[in-house]
Amino acid sequence: MEIQQTLIEVLKFAISFFKAHNLRYYACGGTTLGAVRHKGFIPWDDDIDIYMPRADYERLISLRHEFNGTGFSFVSAQTNKGYYCPFAKITKDNTTIWEFKYYKYLLGAFIDIFPLDYYNISDEEITALQWKHTRLFINYQKSLKHYSFSDYMNMLKRADYYEFLKNIWFLIAYKPRSKQMFQRWMNAYPHTEEGTNDKCVCLTQWQGKIFQRAWFDDCIEVPFEDTTITIPRQYDKYLTLLYGNYMQLPPEEKRQSDHKHYYVNINSH
Repeated sequence: MEIQQTLIEVLKFAISFFKAHNLRYYACGGTTLGAVRHKGFIPWDDDIDIYMPRADYERLISLRHEFNGTGFSFVSAQTNKGYYCPFAKITKDNTTIWEFKYYKYLLGAFIDIFPLDYYNISDEEITALQWKHTRLFINYQKSLKHYSFSDYMNMLKRADYYEFLKNIWFLIAYKPRSKQMFQRWMNAYPHTEEGTNDKCVCLTQWQGKIFQRAWFDDCIEVPFEDTTITIPRQYDKYLTLLYGNYMQLPPEEKRQSDHKHYYVNINSH
């Protein structure tokens, strides 16, 4: 896929940026699975996901101005008004991805950057934090939704009254409180130190999946398409937790991307 080649460009830039600024990172999720099973993308996949320890993630945010003039940009909810994800992205300028029609925020072709947080509490307490964090951000997301008059009329024409009433409610009750909802999420935003904490987790995905810090303490570089990428040396434990028998291919009918983009143009912005 042409989009995959563009994402490799973003990945190569990101890795060089991380190395230049001594920032730790690891491939995660389907990107780690693709690296291990396919030595690159899962053939039907069209995204790249990266983990960063919280301290490195916060440093990356502080370095966002270093992207100026590189042909790439940094985007996060903390720094970009109207951005609708609780994790950051590195994007390629002069490309366009409009992910969802109802979020009026245009991106360049991107890779996702997720922070890893560290804890020494029970798995149940960590999972509760994941869900709390997710709920607060979803409320903020609702306040960012934007539908045109014709969108509302189309909902009525197809007799989708629930969708109509739900989004009218978001417009009335959520949009005016967008700043407050963002601040509530930020007030709950963790700033955890690695210290002696032996568990780590991504608050924005895989709710209930608790990782061991030791899995990420030692990393290796492996082939990924025409470059290399860093993954945990103990990737088997990580991938088994997420996917079970991860070397087994899914049924053919499930070999398709989960990402639905409303509009893509990798040649201009």
